[in-house]
Amino acid sequence: MENSVFRTSSDCEKYIESNFSALKSVITSVCKKLYHIVSDCEECVSDLLLKIVENDYEILRSFPGGKDYKFATYLFTVLIRKAIDIARPTGGHYRP
Repeated sequence: MENSVFRTSSDCEKYIESNFSALKSVITSVCKKLYHIVSDCEECVSDLLLKIVENDYEILRSFPGGKDYKFATYLFTVLIRKAIDIARPTGGHYRP
């Protein structure tokens, strides 16, 4: 993790502030894949926003960076796994 793009919490906060609409767009697309009811989708969006901030921005700080990594793909993959983990206790196993 020494190559991480986000070394400190302030780096993460700055990124979220400057790219909030793009970040929310990725989160919304993740939630729309799992939930087809608007209220469930909105709840998923807020849950995933909290997951990003949890543990001192662990999700963002775990991104390795580098030319071979695309941040949007990384974020989508991590957030879809988190969303499935959130959905599993109430709806059983997710089967696309």
